[in-house]
Amino acid sequence: MDSNDQTQHNIQMNMNTNTRLLMSAAVVLATALSSRGQPVITQQPTNQMPNIDGSAVFSITATGSPPPTYQWRFNGTDLPNETANSLSLFNVQFPNAGPYSVVVSNDSGGVTSQTAWLSVLPNNVVNLGDIELSFGVPTNVTELNTSAYEDASSISADGLTLFFDSARPGGLGGLDIWSSTRSNAAAPWNIPVNLGPQINSTDDDGEPRISADGLSLYYGSTRAGGLGDVDIWVVSRSPLMSAWEGPPVNLGSSVNSAWGDGQPSLSADELILVFASDRPGGPGGFADLWITTRTNRGAAWNEPVNLVELNSGNTELYPTLSPDGLLLFFMSSRTSEPNGNVWVSKRSSRSSPFDPPMHVDSIAPTAQRAKPHALAYDGTTLYYSSFNRPGGLGDWDLWQISVTRLPQLKALGKNPTGEFGFELLGREGANYEIQVSPDFKAWTPWLTTNASGTVGLNDPASAPEGRRFYRVLSH
Repeated sequence: MDSNDQTQHNIQMNMNTNTRLLMSAAVVLATALSSRGQPVITQQPTNQMPNIDGSAVFSITATGSPPPTYQWRFNGTDLPNETANSLSLFNVQFPNAGPYSVVVSNDSGGVTSQTAWLSVLPNNVVNLGDIELSFGVPTNVTELNTSAYEDASSISADGLTLFFDSARPGGLGGLDIWSSTRSNAAAPWNIPVNLGPQINSTDDDGEPRISADGLSLYYGSTRAGGLGDVDIWVVSRSPLMSAWEGPPVNLGSSVNSAWGDGQPSLSADELILVFASDRPGGPGGFADLWITTRTNRGAAWNEPVNLVELNSGNTELYPTLSPDGLLLFFMSSRTSEPNGNVWVSKRSSRSSPFDPPMHVDSIAPTAQRAKPHALAYDGTTLYYSSFNRPGGLGDWDLWQISVTRLPQLKALGKNPTGEFGFELLGREGANYEIQVSPDFKAWTPWLTTNASGTVGLNDPASAPEGRRFYRVLSH
């Protein structure tokens, strides 16, 4: 090998050595980088819905090397000095409502969390997931109350007749059922009338529940001929507004027991019956809520089932079922409300369990006792009783309060520019998501807004035959 060849050989050897060294360095570098990593979020922040003046905490869990840093954001803007893995908000007000997120980063990069929404509930609103119930101002039904005991009311489907029990003078027993009528929903109630011996007895008769068609009246009674302490009875009439055809009929052993069974509440089709009972088989307390169903109005009631998802170790009484059977108000003396107060729960279908109940502070604060009785068939008024409440006439009185279901979405049709208009009835401090579906089964998010009023939308993606369904949910 001449000198030139030797030189080329040496150069090639050096190049191979350098290449191997570079490759080795690259492997070392890659290995070093692999021990580091862009942050990974393992637990996202979740939506929060405190009442006004309350508090909320957003938190996140993330991994990465080196350990990541955090920057919380509100409406896309960094929040000064909020650089921990959690964000605490105190004394929240309506302007605090909106989208929150956090940027998680280290030397290897960054990632932004999913959006978590803060909605701020007014104290007169109860959130039940896909609906919110907004309550008005309690009003004493002065024309029906006396200084004696008035309780347990039920309203007819047309809203023009109210049944209730009272211990006022003029009855047949200790407690009787009375009724009052009015000419229209805005008129005052007329002087109450005792329903007489076809329904009342010398024993206690109360807790009336009128059927949707007005032809059946269910109630609790301690009269002779029952199976136990208090039993549920039913009396009928035909046609409407004719005299009641006595004597009342005991619902029998499929519903009643040797224990106290009363305070019946029915769905509009009379296929669901919820009642209170102190029979064995519940979680404890003086009484529990029980439910039974039947296939048609002529069929026997099935064996009652304890509503374990609503009952506590304390006392649950006075179930008030909405006409569709999906909403249930009741009284509970559970630990947080020792005096007995009003709670509400909903369920997604008539075969589903009820969701965890929520306390309704608007009806009666903790220090005041209250029992729900009847929800108007249009859902806009709840009738209840309250004990020795300021503004009452004494003892237990009948009260009422307005109820509004939120959010409400009304389609207005297309405007001249081709946008489809919606009127969204909501509340301040809320975050609402409008969704669209071609078949009422699969729903696609379309718009999120925290403003009530009129919302304009362009036509969404195509749907079969141009048909589209819309709904609005609260975050």
